[in-house]
Amino acid sequence: MDPASVAVTLCLLCSIVLIFCRWRRRVFNAFQGTNIPGPPPRSWLWGSLKEYWVPTTSDFIDKMIKKYGDTFGFYLGDHPMVFTKDIDLLRNVLIKDYNNFDEKGLIFFMHGIHPALNGTLIFSGGEKWKATRTCMSQAFSTAKLKAMMPAMSHSADLFLDTLKEFAEKGREVEISEPFADLTFDIIGKGAFGISTDSQVNRCHPIFALSLLTHPALMSGFAYNLFQSFSSLGSLLTPLVVLHDWIFGNPFTLLADQIKPVIERRKEDPSLRRPDMLQNLIEAEMVPNGRTMKKEEESATDETLASKPGHMKPNEVAVNSTFVFLGGYDTTRLTLSYWAFYVALYPDIQEKMRKEVLDEVGVQGELDYDVVSGLQYSEQVIKEVLRMSPPVSTWVCAPSFLNRSLCPRPPYFYYNL
Repeated sequence: MDPASVAVTLCLLCSIVLIFCRWRRRVFNAFQGTNIPGPPPRSWLWGSLKEYWVPTTSDFIDKMIKKYGDTFGFYLGDHPMVFTKDIDLLRNVLIKDYNNFDEKGLIFFMHGIHPALNGTLIFSGGEKWKATRTCMSQAFSTAKLKAMMPAMSHSADLFLDTLKEFAEKGREVEISEPFADLTFDIIGKGAFGISTDSQVNRCHPIFALSLLTHPALMSGFAYNLFQSFSSLGSLLTPLVVLHDWIFGNPFTLLADQIKPVIERRKEDPSLRRPDMLQNLIEAEMVPNGRTMKKEEESATDETLASKPGHMKPNEVAVNSTFVFLGGYDTTRLTLSYWAFYVALYPDIQEKMRKEVLDEVGVQGELDYDVVSGLQYSEQVIKEVLRMSPPVSTWVCAPSFLNRSLCPRPPYFYYNL
């Protein structure tokens, strides 16, 4: 290679490196000129992503709170985030300025830009999110919850039998595992009419795949890579699709396990149940619970899905997946925290126990009406959620002009 070619090549390489460095420097200046403290990004490639997940998120947050206080900023990949547990700030975000924080935050960037997933409850926004949320909320009406109670009671009886067996053997257990089995069993039976027998056998394909799916959502080389370059937005969509075509996506793999159940429900009306899955199936064809028009009866799935309020066939399966994963994890954690607190405060445990026994003694069984009347138990659960809530994320609207808190939209708020 002649000297001129070498010189040109070196100049091009230096220019590319310079442009890349200036771009990354601009990406990581979101907190400049604000009063938000926080750790500087460990790397212009991934920010504080590694420290956030390793060893655990709780360790990272505890360390940052001790060093920077109740509110601090950091970079999850190249995405600016603000964590806060300041009561006044949370009140502003969740109440006073809520109209500026009406979009959920995204920590699953590579899944959020996937064409098969961005129309679902977790990753969608605006009218699409409202329509999906309305559809799912219909499954929690009084009539439908009453219809689910026998299945839930059966699962609860199996859970008590399991604990009794542990007690008789003097076996010490990590209570979150039986709670996980119970939660998945109830979701399968009550929300989808699927008997997973997860409390007896963890080998059911949907349950086994769910256990593998959850930790895979926020780990691995691909997750770290795409999260570190989230500022490129939808430009990375082709790479995400290519990655999932080669290696598979945990959401779509689990959705494939649920699709046969959906198809059987469509083909055989006798299999219909008053549960969440049926609501999603009906939303695929008829939005907002109205009666299907004649022209819609002969329309194709693709034609219907293009109309407002309709779900695409794939969205039904993927939204079902989110119910399994989201409901399973949050309920398991809440029950685990509840068990911890009532063990810590036996007087509260005894009050809850007495209330349940008194109500069951009057009604004769633990049905929907009895559960609805357990006011003290409800207060305890709400207090557990107040003390140990799930973490939620919100995106600051571009029009929000509080520069000290939102220097560059989109901006994420964590509340804990």
